[in-house]
This record gives sequence, C-alpha cells and structure tokens, in this order.
Amino acid sequence: MAGPHESIRVFAASRPSLRALWASRSGRFDRLHLIVPSDAVVGEPVTVRVQAWDEYERLHAIEGTPSLDSTDDDAAIPAEVSFDGDGPSVGPGNPEDGVATVEATFATTGVQYLTAEYRGERFVSNPVRVHDADPGERTLWGDIHLHSSLSDGAGAAADGFAFAREVMGLDVCAYTDHDTMGFFIPPRWQRERMHDRYFGRLKRTTAANNDPGEFVTLFGYEWTKQPTKGGHINVYFDGVDGAELFDSHAEETDSYEGLWERLREWRDSGAGDVLTVPHHPAEAMYPFDFAATEYDDDLAPLVEVYSQWGSSERPGREGNRRPIQMGHGETDSPGTYVQDALALGHRVGMLGSSDYHGPYPGHSLMHAKPHLPSLAEWRRDGVGWGHI
Repeated sequence: MAGPHESIRVFAASRPSLRALWASRSGRFDRLHLIVPSDAVVGEPVTVRVQAWDEYERLHAIEGTPSLDSTDDDAAIPAEVSFDGDGPSVGPGNPEDGVATVEATFATTGVQYLTAEYRGERFVSNPVRVHDADPGERTLWGDIHLHSSLSDGAGAAADGFAFAREVMGLDVCAYTDHDTMGFFIPPRWQRERMHDRYFGRLKRTTAANNDPGEFVTLFGYEWTKQPTKGGHINVYFDGVDGAELFDSHAEETDSYEGLWERLREWRDSGAGDVLTVPHHPAEAMYPFDFAATEYDDDLAPLVEVYSQWGSSERPGREGNRRPIQMGHGETDSPGTYVQDALALGHRVGMLGSSDYHGPYPGHSLMHAKPHLPSLAEWRRDGVGWGHI
C-alpha cells in the first residue's frame, strides 16, 4: 500500500510549470452550458440556466447576447439571453456575469433540446423529456460526495450548497467531510475538531439549506481510515438531529465491520436510518478489499463506482475506458473492483459523485488545465485540495 511520502512524489512529478500557472490568471471564453430539468410538462415553464465558462472551468463574463432556439418549434423561449451581472454571487471566476436564467415552456411531447448560438458556435442543452401530464416520477440530479474547509477541502459548505442550487440546478447535495485526515491535517487533530465543533457545524449548515420539495441536503461524513490503512466509506443519515459521529479512530469503529455493527445498533435503537457507501475502492493508496471484508449488503447497498478519481468498475487492462488515474492510480490487488464484489455475490448498486474538494458541487474542476484560482477564490475559500 502506498504511503504519504509517495503521494508527495506523485504531486511533485505532475506539477505544472510556473509559466503555465502565470498564464492562467485570466482565461478566454470557451463554451456555454445550458442546464434544463430532465423532465418537463407541456405548458408548464421550467428554469433554464445558461452558463459561460473559460478553458479553466471558471465562470466567465461575456459580451453580447447569445440567441436561443429549441428542437420544439412551438416552445416559448426568449430569443436571446442576457448576461447582465445579476447572476448568483457564488462560483469560480466571475459568477455574477457568467450565469443567466430564463424560462422555457415546451409545447410538444418527446425528447427536446434547447440550443444557444454565440460567436458562430452552437451549444446544446441536456435532453429534456416533455410529457403531456405530470409523469409521477422524474429524473433528479445530485452530488453527494463533497469536502469543505472543515476537513481537507476549500470553501464553506454553505457556499457549495448555494452553488449546487443556484448555478448547477441540482436537486440533491451532501457534504461528507472527513472524520480524520492524515495529509494536510494530523488524523487525531481532525478527529478532535470534528467531535468538538465541526460535526455540529456541518449538521446546522445542512439543515439550514434543506428545502424539501425543492432542494434536498443530505447529511453525512466520510469514515476515513488513516493514515493509508484501507478504503474510505461515506456514511449517510436520513436526518440531521439524531446523527452521530462514529469515527475511524475509535476502538469500536476502527474497522469496516466494527463501523457497521455500531451503525446497526444505532439504527435499531430507533435513532434513525443510515446507509454507507465505499468509494474509489480500487485506488492504490486507499483500496477497499471486498474479498477480505465481511461485507454488509444491508448497510452498504451501494458503491461509489465513479468519481473524479476514475472508475472502479473493473481494471483498465480489462477494458475500463476511465480507470483510476488520480493519486496513485488503480491497484493491482484482486477483490477491489465492483465487478469483484458482484462476483462474490454482493448485490451492490452503483452511483457516481464528484468527491470534489471545493464549493462547486456538480462541477468538478479536476479535468481542467492546471491554473491559479482567482484572488476572490483565495480570499473566500482559503487553501485546500480544491485549489491544488
């Protein structure tokens, strides 16, 4: 298993040049994103978020007014969208100037798209299923694996929730800060801070931003076996008030099996419901070995198969087109892939989240070219993995 000193070598070897960082202080317009709810009903307006981004994944101020169109010839939409500086004041870059919202009302059922044209380029929205009546079930979007400055991330969870709702149009969001952390922060120090005040602060922030029916904030934390002693597990509660911190350094919960046993006792006491989700199980530094674990299908019915780390479904040599490349890359150890879990008879569902360490849910910047954050980001968010 890789150690912290090897992590330092990995980051040192992949560091960008100072010239490239200096050039990244300002970016150029790169593209527009159009975010529309995945389901709509004929005659009922939906909110469309139009975003302008630069090549460094920062919101970008643009001049002029992009024109709008739709595959639904009878849809009621504005002919143009204006970026007038009244956008939400959250996000990287120039958020007030880089986000605009308009309303669209579809008139024709089926799968429809919105399009925008700007400076000779055409940009297409996500697909929208337009129904003739309320479909009963709708496709919703969320990002439920994020970190703030309460552990090793950058920025406040409150800013992240605002970005999720106002900029990305997400329906569900969760911050899962580490119970311990062994790279920036000594594990026992982080544990003390979480027990003393951070866990309670995250509970209050989560509850304050929950808006049932409009924007749901889930509460959880990341059980983080440190330093480099195994895989990580996100713990999610069905409520906030009764949630407890069962950390990875406590004697009774310092193993996967111990955590699940204690969580079962907590659930059986009537305190609430809970589930756990192992993530990046095939990462070389933090592998989760399904074969060597008394896996609990009841309390761990899901695995985070994909995040900014890459995919843990199967090894790259077996056709995985998006293998884990971040950190130390994928492990060679058998038993750590989701297909291994299925072969062992575990009926695990799969989900994807970002595991982004900054206040930008639904918009990980990990694939962007190396760049310097804006001065506003430094002042607002501080320093964390989200800026490295």
